[in-house]
Amino acid sequence: MFTKTPFDLNIILPVASRGLLNDAIILKQAAQEHDANIHVRIISKEKGYLGIAIKSLAMSIRYLLRIKQVSFHLEEIQPFYTNFSKHNFFIPNQEWLRGRTRSQMKNKNIEVLCKTNYAVEKLANISSSIRFLGFTSISRNNSTSPDYNKFIHIAGKSPQKGTKPLLDIWSKNPQWPTLTVLTTIDEFIKYNDYRNINIISEFISDDHLIELINENGIHLCPSEAEGFGHSIVEALSVGACVLTTDGAPMNELVSDSQYLIPWETKSTRYLSDIFFVGEQHLEMAINKIMNLSLEQRAFSGELSKQKYQSLTDNFNINIKKLLTQIITNHE
Repeated sequence: MFTKTPFDLNIILPVASRGLLNDAIILKQAAQEHDANIHVRIISKEKGYLGIAIKSLAMSIRYLLRIKQVSFHLEEIQPFYTNFSKHNFFIPNQEWLRGRTRSQMKNKNIEVLCKTNYAVEKLANISSSIRFLGFTSISRNNSTSPDYNKFIHIAGKSPQKGTKPLLDIWSKNPQWPTLTVLTTIDEFIKYNDYRNINIISEFISDDHLIELINENGIHLCPSEAEGFGHSIVEALSVGACVLTTDGAPMNELVSDSQYLIPWETKSTRYLSDIFFVGEQHLEMAINKIMNLSLEQRAFSGELSKQKYQSLTDNFNINIKKLLTQIITNHE
């Protein structure tokens, strides 16, 4: 006996990057928490082209069986899959919004859902159907009490996390405590020569990453741009003090304004502003943190947890409204 499903939910990724896969998992979990019978299919290159072919065939068969299809397109719109779906939603990352995708956004059958208010502002004149969805990140909280004397910067393979000015200013302040930096960018490995900088460039397990996220109470995130900001929001989830750039959407994610770093210069990439933090402002912001008591840092960590819960609750409310609307329209 088959369980009645209101519709199939297809989540379509152009690449199998960690950030987009996280987005897909978060959408899947939110949909199935709303209705456990929703069949969710993530289509990405994570398992190669064979995996894409198998899932695309399954989608085609269920479409021929007249099972309703709803598709979420992440970062890029995949026109092939729009043919199977009564409802197509596009969740953009404005800093990678290329011309072809902008043209496809004008299709009246595609509704744009934005993770941040900044994205709504930047994209409002492109799509006639756009709404704020909000978003969240997977909680990394493992109940470890953060050490607010420990500093970490998580860059991964991204060149837009503000890593270079951070490392330059840290290397000029040997009296500062050790800064742990996770990056796979080769040019930063040389900073391991400094006594108070620990570059982790090799692969680490998810368990080890979660330990580092939890035990380091100060997360330095001077990003130049973010589509949403998972590294920032994951830090909020563990109750860390989060220092980030005073530019959108980064400043939209945090609750404690004393941890915002003024930007020095600005440029653009596609439909996003790109903010560059200078060493002077960065040094002032870090010294300000170091002059705070542990009690003040811990209080900021509690504000971070509250902000994470608020982001998550609002996203879940908006997802439930959206899915209820879809289900109602299918009845």
